[in-house]
Amino acid sequence: MTELQSFGLRLVDPSAGVASRRGGAGPSDHKAVTVDGHTIMVPVHTSTAWESPFVAQAPDGEGRSTVMRGAIPIASISFPRQPRFYAMQTFDGVPYSHIATLHGSDVLATTVLQTCIRYQSRTKTCQFCAIGQSLAAGRTVEDTPVVGAGAYVANSASFSVDHELLRNVILNARLFWSRDDYEGVDREDTRVGANIGGTYLINRNLGINASFSTLDTQSDGAARDLDFTVNKLAIALVAQF
Repeated sequence: MTELQSFGLRLVDPSAGVASRRGGAGPSDHKAVTVDGHTIMVPVHTSTAWESPFVAQAPDGEGRSTVMRGAIPIASISFPRQPRFYAMQTFDGVPYSHIATLHGSDVLATTVLQTCIRYQSRTKTCQFCAIGQSLAAGRTVEDTPVVGAGAYVANSASFSVDHELLRNVILNARLFWSRDDYEGVDREDTRVGANIGGTYLINRNLGINASFSTLDTQSDGAARDLDFTVNKLAIALVAQF
């Protein structure tokens, strides 16, 4: 199992088992494979997997397959079946697979909110997070967090620039604006923000990053929320190897 998860798996039949996807949040770049009664996620869409010594033969009608290493069969595996609800959709035409996704063989998971104000900033976003990629690719749905609102129309604009002042000094700046107009309730939220920062590279492996950001949020309408402004100053030691 460890070798499969390390090297990945090449598939004779890429459509075997539950459909997999490239990039985004959740079980991306992998496919669920059951080995000795244990279901694991094995890379199939990575560069390592494309050169893996392990090849899965096309599965039979029961989803069973054989993993080959060269001409030697080394393991019998199976692929969990795709859920029947993946073929269904809501009355509004939203596929059920965009609402909840099967992880492994028996875990159904969803994300309550598909947007995050930190995601748009490379200095603030969680490095492991990819919810924005799933949303941009149309693989999921974005719900409104406001009670009573059935949907909202989002408009946004941003401008960013990076400048190499010196070989070891990199400056960056970003301006952004967004407006959410909620349907079903009288509310409109407007956000205006800016971020400036810089990185001083001490050597090839170490650097110092400093940044200042401000975010002003104003809410209007009968169902308005609180207005607030957030200012943040951050200094970090950056290491890369």
